[in-house]
Amino acid sequence: LGVLLTEAGERAEAEAAIQAALAVDRHHPEALSGLALVAGDRLAAAEEDAAEEVLASPAVPDRRKAVLGFGLANAADRRGEFDRAAALAAAANRR
Repeated sequence: LGVLLTEAGERAEAEAAIQAALAVDRHHPEALSGLALVAGDRLAAAEEDAAEEVLASPAVPDRRKAVLGFGLANAADRRGEFDRAAALAAAANRR
């Protein structure tokens, strides 16, 4: 739902839908990625920490980590953290 709302330009509603999904599973890679894309430079430290835990987890398949990595790269870019954004995107490309 969050993706559809984002694509429809309903960013506030998308963020609310994604937050609802994360309330069920705070480590859901695609939901965290969607939140990073919608929130961008407003991504909260708690969500960033959860995302880092997902990226470090051997239980999460690489393809799901790649999606998350690109979302985090976008958020880092929007915060002006260009070196971190490049590193996250490069790591996602290698997955």
